Amino acid sequence: MGRAQKLHNAPNDTTFEGVILDVNYLNHATFGDKALRAEILGLFRAQLDGLVKNILLPIDAPGWLFLTHTLRGAAASVGAQHIAHLAEQWGQMPPPQSGEARSAVVAQLKTAITDFVGVASKLQ
Repeated sequence: MGRAQKLHNAPNDTTFEGVILDVNYLNHATFGDKALRAEILGLFRAQLDGLVKNILLPIDAPGWLFLTHTLRGAAASVGAQHIAHLAEQWGQMPPPQSGEARSAVVAQLKTAITDFVGVASKLQ
């Protein structure tokens, strides 16, 4: 399930070598209940959709920190390690000021979401 993903605009231009979705963690967190797991994943997906829209809007430093921290915590709570890693990297950067910079962050997030959804859909 691991995959290398180049992180553009990351402070050290690092490479993520890790798990897109930690299924063992998710199963542990949901007590192995498939219906609960599906509900949690659905709620996380809905939250991601809202965050993508918010990233496209101009944002100040405290708002950016709150957004990235919220995303990191939500992703970590469902085992979405790649998304959590992205959010952590973004939280260490100043908020993207230009529309182009915000679009680049959204493009990275959408790629990570696509990867996440691909793995999560195999659980159904």
